[in-house]
Amino acid sequence: MTAVLGSLAVIAGALVVVGVVKGPALTGSQVNLRAAEAGAGQRLVLASDQALDETVAPTVTVEPAVPVTVSVQGTAVTVQLEAPLAYATDYTVSVRGVAGAVGGGRSDWTERFSTPDVSDLLVLRHGAGEDEVVSVGARRDDEVVYGGEGIVAFAGTASDLAIVQRDPSTGSDVVTVVPRQGGDPTVLAFPAAGTVTSLRASPDGSMLGLTYTQPQTAFTAAGSDLLFTYDLARGGGLPELVPDDHGEQISAVDWTFVPGSAQLLALTPTGRLLRVDAVDAFTGQAVATDVGAADALRGTLPGAQGVVVDDAGSLSVVTADALAPVPWRLDGTSPMQVVVDDQGSTLSVSAQGALVLRSASGETSTVLPAAGDGIAALCSSRNGLYAVVTTEGGETEVVSLSEGSVLLTTEGTDPSWC
Repeated sequence: MTAVLGSLAVIAGALVVVGVVKGPALTGSQVNLRAAEAGAGQRLVLASDQALDETVAPTVTVEPAVPVTVSVQGTAVTVQLEAPLAYATDYTVSVRGVAGAVGGGRSDWTERFSTPDVSDLLVLRHGAGEDEVVSVGARRDDEVVYGGEGIVAFAGTASDLAIVQRDPSTGSDVVTVVPRQGGDPTVLAFPAAGTVTSLRASPDGSMLGLTYTQPQTAFTAAGSDLLFTYDLARGGGLPELVPDDHGEQISAVDWTFVPGSAQLLALTPTGRLLRVDAVDAFTGQAVATDVGAADALRGTLPGAQGVVVDDAGSLSVVTADALAPVPWRLDGTSPMQVVVDDQGSTLSVSAQGALVLRSASGETSTVLPAAGDGIAALCSSRNGLYAVVTTEGGETEVVSLSEGSVLLTTEGTDPSWC
């Protein structure tokens, strides 16, 4: 018995020594990759098989390079990603000097992951026969999600596709909501026959917004670019007019959903900016708020909860709560300009048709040489890392702003990101 107990003591002591020497082991990781693509601040949590020394912060590097903040608590090393991740990219996270709480053993970890493909960029293709709405990506084959005659606009969410088709005999538009996983389509009913001038889906995929122009009839007044909302879950086929702050119907020369909220922002022909709750608008309880004046909307601010508005070259950001002037200005040389980060960097098209990135300090770089067909439309991805351009030749390209490389090219126009 003495010999057995002695042997067990030796084995136990050896195991302790081995545990101290080998250091903590990586047992798993957790991160929301879709959210990490959408914006900065997401956390990669690396789990250990033992308690860690919280006073020792390991050295963490990410390749391709991403700035990080590192913290240690309990059995986890948390790596906060301080910039959005690129689409369809392989990342390697190297962690050096992970220290155990008992014994001081240290380890080096390596974690690898791949970000998802471009998030369902839908493009309208005009073929010789039927028009097609196509879902495209950099690492997958294109998928036709809807086909039909006379498609003039669309908006896609994860669950539904809203299609606008023009009746050639009457010149009026029909708006149909089609469940993407199967089910009966819903045709939206408007007060009078007319045409859709814009159509968008909310960032969370719960609402549609559109502007509609209708002629005067015996029962309805004429209206241009009348703003409607439609709740995809509760709609029943009846979109609702959005009223302004005086209870009159809004005519919007431009409008957009405000990211991170249930609100939308409309620009009227007189230059008024009206902010209104889209859900309340659908239920008939909305009261619009006049938040200022502007000449144009310049898109949503990547990685933030705001819309960039332009007033004679001076920019402001409209959030769900306020309008805040910012110290950025547009260069005024191109009608196609968008803000791509919260420092005021802008993307524009030069007179020669090149894609130009201008930093907040005024430095410029050519992201993409002059397109042979010319650039007809421009926007940025929601994370600000890519330009989405439509050429006059009828192609859509997704271009990396950091590398100047083209992530994908596809025939068709009207990408859903824009």
